[in-house]
Amino acid sequence: MASSSTPALDLKVHQLDVACAELKSLHETRAVYEKRGGIFFRTTVKAAVKSQQKELEKAKALAKKTAV
Repeated sequence: MASSSTPALDLKVHQLDVACAELKSLHETRAVYEKRGGIFFRTTVKAAVKSQQKELEKAKALAKKTAV
């Protein structure tokens, strides 16, 4: 994580990282709810982890871009 990026962006990256770790700790057969837009959808842990990791990668890329 870049220290020269904005604190809000650093917080977002940290929150997404924690969310991924929490989802990975759940049993695979457990159903979870994922917020897309303003609505919650029931999904699998695997799909939710994939979605969170995608968001995390986007946030990290944005943090790198703003740090330069």
